Amino acid sequence: MSLLEKYISELDADVALDELNLKENALMLPARKAKWVSRLMKEKAALNELNKEKDQLISKISEEIRKESPVRLTPLVCEKTAEKHEAVIEVMKQIGDKKIIVEFLEKVEKTMHGIGFDIKNLVDIIKMETT
Repeated sequence: MSLLEKYISELDADVALDELNLKENALMLPARKAKWVSRLMKEKAALNELNKEKDQLISKISEEIRKESPVRLTPLVCEKTAEKHEAVIEVMKQIGDKKIIVEFLEKVEKTMHGIGFDIKNLVDIIKMETT
């Protein structure tokens, strides 16, 4: 199971509301929000590390290309060639995957923010039904 699929299944459980466990959900809401925010920050930090790794890899490979080339190459040509290296492509793929996770977690954070209003609305509906 991919990380995104794992997060989606966990989110399903975290956002499930019903009348029977309404108080429990309301009390657990701050902890759930904190869990998702911490995951978001962890993934953003990992994304930053991958970007640094990509930049360092491109610099290292560019330097190797420049040293091994029988003709003098401009730094731009060396960088463009380095970006096509399989190690750089792999890191760029990981960066793309992390960006999707970060985008998902940003949307989860907004969803978790709105759940407080959903709980309040559910309480209001229950009040109206009992009066």
